[in-house]
Amino acid sequence: QQHYADGRLDDLKTFTSEAYGSEAYTSQAHEHTFASEVVAHSPTQPTPVRLPGEMERFGALLRVHRFCQTAGKSPLTDATNAIRSHAEDHEIAITALRGLMNGTEAETHEWLGHVGADPDLIAQMRRILVSFPTEETCRLTMKSATTMLFVPAATQVEDIEELCGMALSIVIEQTEHFTGDLWAVVLQAVDALVGSRGSDSGRRTAGRLDILTRTEEAWDAITTKIDAVSKAIVKIYREDTERILHR
Repeated sequence: QQHYADGRLDDLKTFTSEAYGSEAYTSQAHEHTFASEVVAHSPTQPTPVRLPGEMERFGALLRVHRFCQTAGKSPLTDATNAIRSHAEDHEIAITALRGLMNGTEAETHEWLGHVGADPDLIAQMRRILVSFPTEETCRLTMKSATTMLFVPAATQVEDIEELCGMALSIVIEQTEHFTGDLWAVVLQAVDALVGSRGSDSGRRTAGRLDILTRTEEAWDAITTKIDAVSKAIVKIYREDTERILHR
């Protein structure tokens, strides 16, 4: 057993030295502590290695990119664990949100059903939104929340409505020039909260955050602009916007 432990320790010391410099893990105290974490009771049943933080992050980054790029061919936990454990990491968190919207309609509904039933995951999505309140984060959050509100498996309805309302508030406040795609997502989110399929709690959330008034002000600003994109938004979305805002 001691021979096996020495061999494992030498291998890990060599790897650590190459990755982090020759001065890593040179003292006896470090050797004793590190060996106690990796020495196995037998060669066939090794104790899990506790990875340094950067190695753990790199592993999470690889897994979440795999989930995003393979569209349903890797486990959902590659995305949910990224959200749960790395909400403070912009690249990992945003890639996880992209991945959840990157499957087929059936896959996306299944994935977001799991997310919407877990209050901790929704809380971490709020954390991501507040930490990185960019247009992309808001758009992905609104699309995810809007989908979750119409997936029966997503049972944390009021938390999802709050998440949706927060994303709406941020994007309306921060966006000076809307694109057609972003305005469409805004309308879908507003409709999910206050439309015919919305709930009383969703309407209360929208009322508390003054969503309808602020959306109408954003719409009025779009209609007064003379650039080509704004004119196209008015032409394409006037009917839907007025229907949602003045129902």
